[in-house]
Amino acid sequence: MGTYKVIEATGEGLVKLLRKELVPEFVEHEEEIDLCCPDEKGDAIVSICLYDISQSEEMAGVGMQNRGLTRQKYPSLFLNLHYMITVHVQSDRKFRARQEQKLMGRILQIFAASRILAEEYLLEGVPENPVKIQMEKLSFDEKTKIYSGMGKPYQNSLFYRVFPVELESTEEKKVHRVTHMDFSVKEEKMR
Repeated sequence: MGTYKVIEATGEGLVKLLRKELVPEFVEHEEEIDLCCPDEKGDAIVSICLYDISQSEEMAGVGMQNRGLTRQKYPSLFLNLHYMITVHVQSDRKFRARQEQKLMGRILQIFAASRILAEEYLLEGVPENPVKIQMEKLSFDEKTKIYSGMGKPYQNSLFYRVFPVELESTEEKKVHRVTHMDFSVKEEKMR
């Protein structure tokens, strides 16, 4: 189920997927694909940055869950995780744009083929319900605002939403069940 580690586990699942599909043909070392912001990339060639978390509207309205006869668990919170994937190729300026575009094209293919994040990429603590990967429909202005919010000039990036990610509640309440009922039928005389 979705413990507090579910956000980290989902990001790690994306890293594992991209490492499997990109190393060594497109990226030489696994460590060059990692969770980090574009401005703190270090040696990363592919940075996966969680830039926003929102509540998933698709899963609203899930009610209390029974835990035996005397307890109920509060509903889980279902989240949309919004990721920005940026490519940072360190090569001659003459070839950099071509290499970055080739790598971004391959990432687009990978995510188009993996519309659901397979269980093999999900770590312990991630819920059983399918976690979908969907490209965001953001305008150029929306994308530049995300970058300007980080105080960094715009760099071509890919934007994805991963959802619904279940963050399980830890709260429970005690309930009293009906354990005994007494029914009686009374016959009335008609006049």
